[in-house]
Amino acid sequence: MTAATAGTLSVNADDLVAFAQDAMARARRVSSERLTGFSVDVAGMHVRVGVSDAGLATLYRDRLGRGPIDDGRNEPDVRLLALRAADLGLAPPVLSTTGKDTGWFQAEMRRAGLRGPVPHDLRVWRLFDPDARFGLQLLGDTADLPPWDAGSPLLHLIRYALGERDLRVCHAATVADRGRGIVIFGDGGAGKSATTLTGICAGLSTVGDDYIAVRAGEPFVARPLYRVIKQAPAFLRRLGDRAATAAERGRVNWQGKIELDPCDLRADCLIEEMSIDAVAVPRIEPARRRPDAVPISPAVALRAAMRTNLYQHHAEPDDGLAFFSRLTRVPCFRLDLGTDLTANADLLTSLVRGDHP
Repeated sequence: MTAATAGTLSVNADDLVAFAQDAMARARRVSSERLTGFSVDVAGMHVRVGVSDAGLATLYRDRLGRGPIDDGRNEPDVRLLALRAADLGLAPPVLSTTGKDTGWFQAEMRRAGLRGPVPHDLRVWRLFDPDARFGLQLLGDTADLPPWDAGSPLLHLIRYALGERDLRVCHAATVADRGRGIVIFGDGGAGKSATTLTGICAGLSTVGDDYIAVRAGEPFVARPLYRVIKQAPAFLRRLGDRAATAAERGRVNWQGKIELDPCDLRADCLIEEMSIDAVAVPRIEPARRRPDAVPISPAVALRAAMRTNLYQHHAEPDDGLAFFSRLTRVPCFRLDLGTDLTANADLLTSLVRGDHP
């Protein structure tokens, strides 16, 4: 490994394994006294997190926080660290390769006994050791983090850790009642979050918006990852005073949306598990007077699920098509939603409770 430019460490195909193994060994030796640590429950998995930047630790704890967990009594299922290269005595690492596809990176990771997505142009490395149940997010500075990190921190490492427990991270939203509900797929701006917020304000529950964990089975089961919903300020104001107040406490993200804790809208709205009884694909139609739930084929629902999930994690190819093919065997609907929020909420409640014809 040689310096690519002043102040950085160039990592190439020949020394990737050595670098990854060395970085993980150094991370394991970092004293917990140098870190801000906390424990959280992520989709039923006890995660111990250590972060060297105190401000970043506060943000991560707020997004992940469900608990509390008694660290003195419970050994964590997995340990994740978010460190700067300087914490390990390294210059910020930069992947330096030309003319190679991502397949070689995954092959080298496996040769090192690790998992990890290609860092591409970002100076952020994510390495996971499935045998040790240990993950590392390594960067030069917090400014290197992608803008979406604030809403879904440690996403790649969580994905690998949950994969070891037969849980899959999905880009989707959810609405539930009495532990049963629907999973909502759609591209950005399709109305996933708006649908979830409408349901919460109508008295329904959720296991999460944007990212959830799903276990395959009969039925499929969804569990929460993050305490965050993202929505435009104008829509939040339309939901009433409580949502407007929650928006004022929220954080404006890189898209100009408000990131807020769903429990600020209703304390009991975030539940720990739901069975997936149906799949919905929302479509906002401002001119529509009355909303409707129109049955669609599993193939249409599958395309919506795959389009929004296929490239979400920038990792090696997997069984995504087979997974979502099984998931979309439940009843599937297109939600044609208008601007009448009360009517939208009534339709959603009827659908979730199985009352829709």
